[in-house]
Amino acid sequence: MTDDSGPDPSPLLADDVAEPSPTETISEELVGQSANEPLWATTNGDDGGDDDDESRLPSPPHHRTTPARWFILLSYFLLAMFQNMTFNTYSPIYPAVSKAFPSWTPSFLDWSVNTSNIAYLLFIYPASLMYERWDVRQITLFAATMVFIGAAARCVPVSDGPLQLGITIASMVLNGIGATWMGFGGPVIAERWFPVEERTLATALCAIVAPFSGTAVGFVLGPLFAGSDAALDEKAARMRVDRLFWAEAALCLTALVCCVAYFPDRPEHPPSEAAAACAERKRQKVRREETGALSASSDGSNGEEEIFDVQEEGEERLLYHDAAAASSDGSNGEEEIFDVQEEGEERLLYHDAEGDDIPAGVKVYFGFSDSSLSAPPAGAIAKYWAMCLGIAFPLGVSQGWGSVLYSVLAPLGATEGQAAILGFASTSAGCFGALAVGAALGQCTGRLKAASVSCMAIAAVSFLLFSADASGYFPFLSSDVAAGLAFVTCVIAGATFSASVPLYFELMFENSHGWADAGAGVMMSSFLSATVQIAFTAALALQGPGESTLWTSWAAAGSAILGCVALLGVRVEYRRLSVDQGTALSWTGCRFDREFGCY
Repeated sequence: MTDDSGPDPSPLLADDVAEPSPTETISEELVGQSANEPLWATTNGDDGGDDDDESRLPSPPHHRTTPARWFILLSYFLLAMFQNMTFNTYSPIYPAVSKAFPSWTPSFLDWSVNTSNIAYLLFIYPASLMYERWDVRQITLFAATMVFIGAAARCVPVSDGPLQLGITIASMVLNGIGATWMGFGGPVIAERWFPVEERTLATALCAIVAPFSGTAVGFVLGPLFAGSDAALDEKAARMRVDRLFWAEAALCLTALVCCVAYFPDRPEHPPSEAAAACAERKRQKVRREETGALSASSDGSNGEEEIFDVQEEGEERLLYHDAAAASSDGSNGEEEIFDVQEEGEERLLYHDAEGDDIPAGVKVYFGFSDSSLSAPPAGAIAKYWAMCLGIAFPLGVSQGWGSVLYSVLAPLGATEGQAAILGFASTSAGCFGALAVGAALGQCTGRLKAASVSCMAIAAVSFLLFSADASGYFPFLSSDVAAGLAFVTCVIAGATFSASVPLYFELMFENSHGWADAGAGVMMSSFLSATVQIAFTAALALQGPGESTLWTSWAAAGSAILGCVALLGVRVEYRRLSVDQGTALSWTGCRFDREFGCY
């Protein structure tokens, strides 16, 4: 069956296909089959016929999850948490560090932290190439090794001096290199290992809860092992700090051992239709790399290649069929798999062409594509950038704002200890907010935009109230009430903003499914976020000692408004969810997400 206009490059139904309702997309021929069988690739001929007829593709087995996904999640969670813990080593124990290493000045400690951020920024692109070439297991082991070596290097017994300074800088560089995979690996793990109803929760755990927990553990573990008593002598302080270094290295080794023990690229049985499609696409790519371009084989296969998936009890299922040369119907070697619907209508589920993969890397997001067959759907690139910039800019600004929270609260008379408590409360609220929203959206899929916009809008209002309160725009409030308002608004802002971050990542995966590497898209967002954070920190460093930092709160509020408006204008296309649910793209997701917007 052909279409003069050419096939849609995405594995989904074109938007202009009219259907009476999403529940009427199953044909009469499918009614007799198991109701639990997912819509995949059925015959576009009669139900009867010979079983060997290549025009009929048997339905896949039921997708199922494995308990091992929780071990994968735990291993990645520990890795991301311990990486952030070792990144946040020195700040909570600065008095002990300054005694143990007299040559370490405050500017040196700031520079060591910046070297980690710079290493993270510079290594993101190489990390994306490693992800493309190595896949998940190898890049996870590489990241875990870098984090462990960085932590273990601090345990080298070297006296205070230039060599110790060099080891410290090197350890932070290794930490930043290891952190690159944690910047975009969470949504990848969630898609490959978790079913639709658990994906958002898994992304929240990997992208928000793990790094935030690492920062919190750093504030607890540091004072616990090293203390914060500035009255210690140099020898006692060095002994305590070394004890902390050894404890952190042991924890990082634990994460590495977990990843080495069991961390395959993907589960044996994909948990969803979208995961199965991505796994099959990867197998096709590996096969082509190993055997070269498909050509007519000597065994009489006429250049056709069939790939089967071995199921239980030896049963085989045809997953993919490709023709190496132009077929007799003029399809030029392209293969399209359709699902028969009522009245002969068809829904394109999967489309591939010989040698035509989803473009790897980020170049497709800039409009560069190697083949017209893999060209993105209309408007998809603009939607991606709205989502990417909509979270990258506010995320970078908020991370920079958190580092000067004490000076922002100074006009309200807050002490450094009170500012630390507020920062901890805001971080904890962010973890609980991300978990709660992720778990809720797992039970009501297709509402990512509505939830993201709501959370970001609440965060923007909270930032505005916090900024106005800290700037003294509420003179009628008593000092106690003003301090309470600052505490409440900061906690609400932390909870709602953190809850929105994994939702934006999931939206990028939904929008990019079938035409781009979604992992590379999230990586670009992390790169831009780190760039904004470094620029924000540099702007703070250029300020004079007595200059106000209240502008950082207004910047956080403005960036949250920008992120909310950017996403509000997007008409979301749930491309991945459409494949998972077996519904038309035009019917997938709630109406607000699909129809409200200008592009």
